[in-house]
Order: sequence, then C-alpha cells, then structure tokens
Amino acid sequence: MKHVSPILLFALMLLISLPVSAAGRHKKKDSGHIGIRVAYDLNRTTNYTDIVKWGSGGAIGMSYTFPFKQRWYFTPALLFNYDKTIFNGEINEPKYHYSRSIEGNMNNIGIRMPMDIGFCFINGPKWQISVFTGPQLFFNFKYKEVYDIIRNSGNEHIDRDLLNSGMEIGWNAGVALNIARHWHIQADYTVGLSKMGMNDHINVFHPMNFRRSQLSLGLGYDF
Repeated sequence: MKHVSPILLFALMLLISLPVSAAGRHKKKDSGHIGIRVAYDLNRTTNYTDIVKWGSGGAIGMSYTFPFKQRWYFTPALLFNYDKTIFNGEINEPKYHYSRSIEGNMNNIGIRMPMDIGFCFINGPKWQISVFTGPQLFFNFKYKEVYDIIRNSGNEHIDRDLLNSGMEIGWNAGVALNIARHWHIQADYTVGLSKMGMNDHINVFHPMNFRRSQLSLGLGYDF
C-alpha cells in the first residue's frame, strides 16, 4: 500500500479542490452541488470468462457536480466499495494433459473515484436526462482470492491476496436521470484499462492478468 498512498492523497486533494475552483468561475445560479451516492454493482472480468462469472457488490460515498457550459457538467465522486467476482469453471490444457475445476471468488475492498463529464440532452423543469463518460480510478486496499481447485489427484484450498493488485484505471460510461432537481438515478458500465491483479496458480502454464468489467446501478440525493 505504500506505493498507493501518495496517489490516493493526490486524488483526495483533487476531489476537495475542484468544487472550490468551480465556485470561483461560475455564477451563483450555475454553482455546483454536493450529493450522496449508493450503488449496487455486478462484477466480472473482460477476460477468462470461461471461469470468471458475475458477482455482486456495492459502494457508498459523496459526489460533487458543477456545470462548466450550458448543459455540460463535471462530476467527480469518492466511493468506498466492496466487490465480489465469482470463480466457477474449468481450465484445460490438452497439450500438457492438464485439467482442473475452479470454485470460489475474489473479494475486493477499496475506494473508487469516477470523474465523469456529462451532457444533459433533456432538461425539463421536473426531470433531466443526461449521458456521461470519463475515467474511473480504483484504489484496492485488499484483494483476496478464496477458491478450491478440484482435480483427480485431490482438492486444494487457496486463500491469499491477489498478486500485483493496487491501483487500477478504468473507463466509465452511462446514463443518468435527475428528478425534482434532487433525486438522482444512474446506470453505467466500467471497463478496465489496466489490470486489477494477477493469478499465477490457477493455470501454471499461463499466469492470468485480470481486467475489470463492472455494471452499476446507482441512487443518489443532491443537496
């Protein structure tokens, strides 16, 4: 975690400083607002989908939204999250007469920081609909693997940290609905641009570098 801490500190400072700088550049009627966010997540990987299945998780935290042009806005957020990804499948290497089944999961505790730029294409008096996209940073405090390897020669139980996990970079895109200027609903998808960690034990011939795939449904309240 020593290599993650300076980056996390910078991210926190950035999140705090953005609202301050925005307040100085925009008129009062265009000023930003703080919101609270909760989300339900479905997590998988973009690769090794023969053994990696969807698992569920969630997040909670704060956001800050401010406009910078007509109908355009920027929303950074800081969310504490817990995610689970399921192992359930079979690895086969016919060339090496190698076969084993995997059952278990990967569990992640950390912080994620989406930084979305959005465009409000329907802006009614009671509700607004917008699309958004932007980078999302993941700071993984703990990424743990707990699974069983099932083979003819006997079973093996694995309980360890995922290798080389730490900070990840992803790209996020989605759609949002605001109701009565306060209630916020959104659905989005994040694809990993960097690896979230590696496993060198499931398949000893080919170490697995996992990349994140995440669907999220969020609910919020803007003050």
